[in-house]
Amino acid sequence: MAAKDYPSIVKHMTLKVFSKTKLPGPTKQRFASALEIAKSQCAKYGYTAGNQATAKGRSHDQQGQEGELKNRIFDAMYSQYIAGEGKRTEKGAPGGEPAPLPVNDAHDLGRNKKQ
Repeated sequence: MAAKDYPSIVKHMTLKVFSKTKLPGPTKQRFASALEIAKSQCAKYGYTAGNQATAKGRSHDQQGQEGELKNRIFDAMYSQYIAGEGKRTEKGAPGGEPAPLPVNDAHDLGRNKKQ
């Protein structure tokens, strides 16, 4: 699911939960936990149904610059912590390609030859 698929109310609640609660773990895990908490609470209180905001949820959406700023912050964090998962297998190996193996030149020097 892309960041644009989440209703604004879920995005805003995720940012609030992420900033106000002391969730354990690294930042990526804390953001994922905050997103799950926000999704479940919005559904529980009738602000969302599935991945859509209900009329009650749309009435609570923040409009204007503050709402747009929160949406941009959420989108940036989502792309960094959630959407970026699985794109790198190892540092320096983009696109899921395995990192090159180190070259072992010892066999060329005769050190590893059986006698």
